[in-house]
Amino acid sequence: MSTTPDVKEIEIEIRSTLAEFLKEMGAKQGRHIHAKLDERLRNRGWQVLREYPVAGEAWLDNLGNPAPAKSRAIDLAVCSGGKPVAFIEVESDLAHAGKVGLGSHYSVKSLSRDARGHHCMSYQSLERMAVAVNTGRSIVEITSDKPQSHNPHAIPLFLVVHNCKKSEIIALEPRCKSLGAKIICELIRS
Repeated sequence: MSTTPDVKEIEIEIRSTLAEFLKEMGAKQGRHIHAKLDERLRNRGWQVLREYPVAGEAWLDNLGNPAPAKSRAIDLAVCSGGKPVAFIEVESDLAHAGKVGLGSHYSVKSLSRDARGHHCMSYQSLERMAVAVNTGRSIVEITSDKPQSHNPHAIPLFLVVHNCKKSEIIALEPRCKSLGAKIICELIRS
């Protein structure tokens, strides 16, 4: 067993944890997944930091102004030698994904832009990870669709969701592609 996990190993552990969790806890207990996932990753011998700090502006508020991350921490960082090798954010669901504005608490527009110059439609969890993988530079400077631009060190990013709608995944797909991020959802509703 390696103390430095690769992307596939982390993904396998995430999927296994979600499947086991669903059997144990049922559909309404998504908020406890990160504790189980943390425990499982540590049991593999990997270094895991909970509440990995993130600093700086992360997205545009409803008025179009840069806003700092409300939660200034990423749920889990898998590390090797004290440096993150993967980031994991956990959500119970993706409520309102793709609907920025009134009634949406977590859907946001990124400070970074796609290749056409439009702000990326995103989710707060994804933008916290975007800020974390761009240490030393502002994501405001990024205008691209390429993961090499948005995630220059190709750090694996996982948005782990207990249950979500297919339309919510589709709404976040462009931003996930630009970050090289993966949404892993156990219960996908139509």
